Amino acid sequence: MPTRPFSCALAAKTDPVGTLRRKLRSDSGQQPSLSEKLRPVLEAQYRAHKKWTYQLHFDNLCVLVQKQADLGPMPSYVSVRRYMKSHGLVRKRLARAKDTAGVCKVEERLETREVRSYESE
Repeated sequence: MPTRPFSCALAAKTDPVGTLRRKLRSDSGQQPSLSEKLRPVLEAQYRAHKKWTYQLHFDNLCVLVQKQADLGPMPSYVSVRRYMKSHGLVRKRLARAKDTAGVCKVEERLETREVRSYESE
């Protein structure tokens, strides 16, 4: 088969346009920088402290990795932040109002529904 993309499309008998599409990487959607043992530790830490910043989660993860060497190598801050964002582990806002029934109801609504800052007809 020819090496140039256009030549490949000309030579293809069944799907010439399909040969011109970009190939997906074999590791697409995976994050090998975080070990399999480290992911549940980070998720448990997030469930316990949802209001922490990414930096605070990273710092506490560094301490855990230093104490427990079997968790694997420590990933970079950017890798931890990227993993947390891609898995929906985002920081929750600090409550400014008292925890009343109305505030709890509003927080529950915001967590269960998609709220946009605009509306279109």
